[in-house]
Amino acid sequence: MNIRREIRGVCYVSCDSRAALRLMNICSHKGIRTWCERDVKNNRKKNGSKQNDSKWNGKAENFCIYSDDRKRLEEIADKCMIDIRIAEKKTLRTVLLGNRKRISILLGVLLFLLFVYWESGYVWYIEIDGCEDYTSEEVENLIEMEYPCYGHRKKSIDLSELTDMLTDNLGEICWASCSISGTKLTVALKESVDVFTVPEVDRPCDLVATMDCTIYSIVASAGTPVASVGDEVKRGDTLISGTVNICNDDSEVVDTVFVPASGEIYGICDVEYRDVVESEFQEKETTDRKVNKVDIKIGRRVFTPYKTAASDGSYDLSAEEKRLHIGDMYFPLSVNIERKVFYKVNTRKLTEKEQKDRLNQHLHVYIGKMQEKGVQIVRKNVIITNERGEASAEGDISIRLPVAVPRYIDVNNTSGSEEVEPD
Repeated sequence: MNIRREIRGVCYVSCDSRAALRLMNICSHKGIRTWCERDVKNNRKKNGSKQNDSKWNGKAENFCIYSDDRKRLEEIADKCMIDIRIAEKKTLRTVLLGNRKRISILLGVLLFLLFVYWESGYVWYIEIDGCEDYTSEEVENLIEMEYPCYGHRKKSIDLSELTDMLTDNLGEICWASCSISGTKLTVALKESVDVFTVPEVDRPCDLVATMDCTIYSIVASAGTPVASVGDEVKRGDTLISGTVNICNDDSEVVDTVFVPASGEIYGICDVEYRDVVESEFQEKETTDRKVNKVDIKIGRRVFTPYKTAASDGSYDLSAEEKRLHIGDMYFPLSVNIERKVFYKVNTRKLTEKEQKDRLNQHLHVYIGKMQEKGVQIVRKNVIITNERGEASAEGDISIRLPVAVPRYIDVNNTSGSEEVEPD
C-alpha cells in the first residue's frame, strides 16, 4: 500500500489519446504529477465511472493524478479546450471525507481513551475490607492524615510503607495488606482474634503471643520452640524463635542461623462478658422519607446542586455513593445522595421473658461472630439476673484460638529481633 497516495487520494483521468500527451506535458510543466497504471481502466470502472469511451471512438488514454491536483487539472483542460472525465479512487482520504460528520465522534472517542489512560495512573477509590472494631471511615481518615493516597499517582505510593503505617496506628489489628488494581486501592485488615502464623517467605522472624493466655497446644514446623503446653504467656512473649543454634558433638554452639519461624499455636483465655437490657423498649415507626442533599464529587472538589432546608423532628440519615467505574477502573467522578428517614418513637415495657430472650439473643450473636473468626468456645459461664426492672448478663467465656503472629528479625542487629511490639 502506498501511504502517500492513500493520504492525498488518487483520481483517474480519461481523455482523447491525441490530447493526452499534450495534457500530461502541461501538467508536468505546472508541477502536477501524472503516471499511468496498467489496470487504470479497470480500476476506474470499479470505482464508480460508468461512462464509456464511445465519444473518443474507443481511442481514449487514461492516467492518474493526486486528488488535491484535480481542480488545477480541470482549469488547464478548460483553458486548452480538452474534454476529460475524472473518477476518484477509493482511498483513506475519500473514506475520511465521506464520513466528515462522524469525525467528531471519532475524536470524542480518542479524547476519552486519552483521558482514561491519563487517569489510570492515579488512585481514585479506596476500599477497606475486614473492619470489625474500626469503621471504614476511621481507616480512610487515618490514611488521609498519615499517608494520603486518594488522587495521588500510583507510582508515588509505597504499599509496604502504607502497610506499616496502618499496623502502627491501629492497635486492634495484627495484619494488614494493601494492593492496587486499576485505580482502586484495596486495604485488607485482620483483627487480633483472626490471626495466621504464616510469615513472609524467606524473611526471618519469631512467632510471638498476641494476648495474655495459657498455651493449649504448640506444633513448630520451623524454628526453636520456646514455650510449652500449659505455660502462661503475656502479649509479646516469644513462642517459637527464628534463631536456630547449630551445635557440634560436644553441644557447643558453632553457628547461628535465622529462619522464618512457623507453626500452629493455640491458647486458652477468658473473655469477660456483660450485657444489659432495660425494662423499657423504644421502637421506631417510620413516618416519612425524602432526599436531603445531592453532592457531586469531581476529583477533590465537591458541588452541591440540590439541598433541602432543615426540617424538625427525629430522623435517621443514610448516604448512598455511586461511583463511575469500569471494573476496577474508577474515575474521579461520584454522586453522593443523602436521605432523611423521619420517625416517631413508641415506648413500651418488656416482660421478664422478653428481656431474657433479648439477652440470650445478644449472647448468641456475640458467640457466632467469634466463631466466624476461627475462635472455639471451651466454656460459657454467663448468668442472667433481673434486679429493679433491669436485666443483665454477666460472666466470662473461655475461648481457644490461634495466638501467634510473626515478629521479624533484624539479622544485622546483634541483639536478635527488632525491638517492636507485635501488632
